[in-house]
Amino acid sequence: LPTRSSTAQFIGLAAKFHAPAIAPYVPRLIETCTLVLKHEGSITVKKALGNALGFVFRDTSHAEAETLVKEMAEAYVAEKDHDETDDGIRVTSGIVLEELTNLAGDKLKDVTPAFMPVAYVAMWDSNERAADAWKEVWRANSGGDREGVNKYHQRIMALLPTFFDHLSWKKRTQAAKCVHEICKQRHSGQPDLLQVLYTIVTDNISKGRIWEGKENLLDALAVFFENCISASASPNDSGDSQGSFRPQLEQAIQIVFKECSKPKKKYRLRAHRALVSLLTSAHKYRQLQGIVDTSTYTRVLTKVLETLESAGNTHQKEDDDDDDDMPQGDYAGEDVASRDSSSSGTNAEIQSQLLQCADKAFLCANPNRETVRTKIDETRSALERVLCIF
Repeated sequence: LPTRSSTAQFIGLAAKFHAPAIAPYVPRLIETCTLVLKHEGSITVKKALGNALGFVFRDTSHAEAETLVKEMAEAYVAEKDHDETDDGIRVTSGIVLEELTNLAGDKLKDVTPAFMPVAYVAMWDSNERAADAWKEVWRANSGGDREGVNKYHQRIMALLPTFFDHLSWKKRTQAAKCVHEICKQRHSGQPDLLQVLYTIVTDNISKGRIWEGKENLLDALAVFFENCISASASPNDSGDSQGSFRPQLEQAIQIVFKECSKPKKKYRLRAHRALVSLLTSAHKYRQLQGIVDTSTYTRVLTKVLETLESAGNTHQKEDDDDDDDMPQGDYAGEDVASRDSSSSGTNAEIQSQLLQCADKAFLCANPNRETVRTKIDETRSALERVLCIF
């Protein structure tokens, strides 16, 4: 049949069984297939063209191979409209790289730096079809998540600002999920990567409005310090490196502390959870216990009380969120009363955890001072009174 799909199948079969005969035409075939792919809307035709490119790719030169995969990777990053349909270049580039991986994997391994950093970020795409295709590309060529990130981390980190600065909140969410996943992995012995990760996370928490998915950065910051401090406590570690996290952890606590007062309820609760985790990390080791002093905890608990009192006074009122960039309907279809009941219970649980952290901090920093113990009792009583609102 004279269709684009059958034409692609013909090219693939010719390249598979008659490679020497079509060798002179390989550059032209690649150019033609790539041009058609950029404007093709049918998934079936895309797969057929990707399959054809996979067979043709086997006979390309190194320069031609690198040019093709780099073009696909750059097209993915450059996509501006964030089209959620399967017609977009994000799906197209993923399908092409997946077919090249399946049919010409050995050839592809020679040019992995040209596309693997993009593949890692693309795994968190909001389009499920695109994400699945890029996941297969990453898994087949990375040698494992941690190994792949360690190998390509500089290029991955260089890509992330492009996504965080994008007008689409879905692009920013994609970057936030990617960073969260990297932070969940341990990267001991790579101080440069750790510093860049910390800077990316804290900078993007602090700047701009709340957008859907930004809470992933709060989770990333919490798990970042959990892993860093756990690595510092390794039997092979002298313990001196723990002190290097002191200023960063102090700053992280202050950053998340500010986020706890943001108006969006879902985001605010995630900020409280992150604060619990950071305060817990601050107590794990003797060298780190001194970085959060009594005055810091007093400010934290004061903010906790203010947050709960405010929530109690507006118990039947929705959060005021004037952020146009934040999609509405986080709780679409839910019953308002049940939602308020659920969130207030979560509030109580989080504040209880915060209070336990404060107890440890006060007693560790000042174990013999009666005034500190009195302050703990006063704070606990105030917190219990506020929680009665719910």
